[in-house]
Amino acid sequence: MQKLEFNTWAQLQQWLEQYKDGQKQFVFRGQADSEWPLQTSLARHFVDNHVNEHEWRKRELKMYRNFRENLLETYRGLHKRWIPLDVLSLMQHYHAPTRLLDFTYDPKVAAFFALEDSRGESAIWVVDKKRLEQRRRKKGLLDYCGPVHNPRYNVFQKDEEGKYRLVGSILDPKQKNDRLAAQQGCFLVPGSISKYISDDLVHAKVRLSSKLVVESLNNLEKQGYNCKRLFPNLMKMAKEAKRFSVIGDACCSCG
Repeated sequence: MQKLEFNTWAQLQQWLEQYKDGQKQFVFRGQADSEWPLQTSLARHFVDNHVNEHEWRKRELKMYRNFRENLLETYRGLHKRWIPLDVLSLMQHYHAPTRLLDFTYDPKVAAFFALEDSRGESAIWVVDKKRLEQRRRKKGLLDYCGPVHNPRYNVFQKDEEGKYRLVGSILDPKQKNDRLAAQQGCFLVPGSISKYISDDLVHAKVRLSSKLVVESLNNLEKQGYNCKRLFPNLMKMAKEAKRFSVIGDACCSCG
């Protein structure tokens, strides 16, 4: 894993600019404290509640199936064709703990999240999606080994655990909510619900000094990276459309 450290906006900007729009090889995650490890909300949940590690997969499966069954019962037919990753993504969106780790294809989005609520030194984590895929094929690993809704699926056998610990993939859900789409989001999906994500899955960690926070946020704001864009409020958009329909003339020039 590469380790970088920036103390000025100029250094950060130069690094950000090397990742051109539309690149899909690297994905990024911003964290407000550089000392925080890469850890899933599911691992934190189980650790905080003192759940025995040997029970983690069974409890994850139980939680997943409970959520999906209630989802299908409440919204009959609407989510029946969703793949497990789509269901997990929805759970994540509504703050249920999952094995998914939020990443983005846009490094400036990651920089914004790292700096917005920074606690001194913040960090951006970088994963090489292409390298993970090559590694997966070479080792014959699955791209996904999380919970599924096949009633005959239980959990993996103990002799598979070592192999599953090697799994790590960047996956895109087919059904994206508004925030995930606005943030160009994707997920790092580990094969094991370990306490921390292995450094073997990480390409680089970039530490950001507290000295560059204000200038960097101001420059990112000028480039359109702000809460309004990254956390779209569809209710407000609908109200704005309603208000817009009765002001000015009837000719729409916003296209």
